[in-house]
Amino acid sequence: MTSFACVACSTNGRCLRKSVRIVSDQELADPQFLAGVRATARALRVSPSDWLDRIYDFYRDFDGVIVDAKRNEVFLDLEVFETDHIREWFRDWICKPMAEGVRPRLRGESKERIRIIATILRAQFPFDTIQWLAANDNTPAPN
Repeated sequence: MTSFACVACSTNGRCLRKSVRIVSDQELADPQFLAGVRATARALRVSPSDWLDRIYDFYRDFDGVIVDAKRNEVFLDLEVFETDHIREWFRDWICKPMAEGVRPRLRGESKERIRIIATILRAQFPFDTIQWLAANDNTPAPN
């Protein structure tokens, strides 16, 4: 099977027509959205010690662009994961199952980590993550 790419895609090494919107503050404020992100990440069955590498791999392998609400390209700052005890954070936020009826909450130091994880998962698994939109019926469908 032959694959055809436009000149811009061939030059840039990524498809400029394949875009994913970065996760918004509104989405991060919704506990149902957070629960969806967490469930999707947990379903991947990645160990806490392997999550950092997996995030870097998913981001590196994404062949599109990440855009903001105005369709400007943005780059994710993975530096937020470069901290002591990040494995424990992955263990506690992603790998541990949530107790029944508990609503996930967003702590200040976790906000950008979760935004990045959710954005990368949205880019990597667009059909699996479409369910997150059910958390907010007013959110436009991704491109």
